[in-house]
Amino acid sequence: MTYRTTFPLLFLVICMGLTLFHLKYRVVSLEESLHTTLRAIEHEEEQQHILKAEWKYATDAQRLQKLAQKHLGFSPIKPRQLMTKQDFLKRYPIQDALGNLIETEEGSSSTPPYERP
Repeated sequence: MTYRTTFPLLFLVICMGLTLFHLKYRVVSLEESLHTTLRAIEHEEEQQHILKAEWKYATDAQRLQKLAQKHLGFSPIKPRQLMTKQDFLKRYPIQDALGNLIETEEGSSSTPPYERP
């Protein structure tokens, strides 16, 4: 009677041992994959941090102003460079696509251009 139960139980124990062995190494493999992925994420976050710092430096207003003055000859606007709207329109008249002058005097048209009478 013991022989009838011994072999099936021994077979069951061997199968459970093999399954446990396989499962253990599968978990180890997944843990290694997880650690590799986490290291890659940390590396990408560091790269983003570096890129943000470089972008902040590259777009610094004072630095750009100095570079513009040095290489392009730009300088702050002086009051004599400003003009009124009427002076601007006299110097640079506005034309439509056909080359016709557009009246821009205030009060010349009672309805805005987007409304139809």
